[in-house]
Amino acid sequence: MSIVSKKIRTEFPNHTIVHKGYTSKASVSYQNALTAAEDFKDIYLISSLNVTGGLTAVFMYAVALLEEEPEMDPVRLLEKIETKVPKARLAFLPSSLDFLRAGGRVSYIAYLCGAL
Repeated sequence: MSIVSKKIRTEFPNHTIVHKGYTSKASVSYQNALTAAEDFKDIYLISSLNVTGGLTAVFMYAVALLEEEPEMDPVRLLEKIETKVPKARLAFLPSSLDFLRAGGRVSYIAYLCGAL
């Protein structure tokens, strides 16, 4: 994130950065963003606690808020987004549990039961 943040800071020196990260529950990318953000001011971070569709839903909510009120204070924006994060859900139906089993995401028993 620091390379991207430096580039944004160079091109838009008086702007605030709001980084909405991939879920902090399944990835270290959010933690890496927190570490990188320590070197900058006016960078606000939020974990979407979601992936793919849920992440997009949270992002689109933020876009709608900013379209309605472009000069919204970043702290207020984050507060509003944070109220929606727990409500965003993603469901998926894999055709097979093979990849989930191979990646350690499901136990062997769950894999066997799901294969029935």
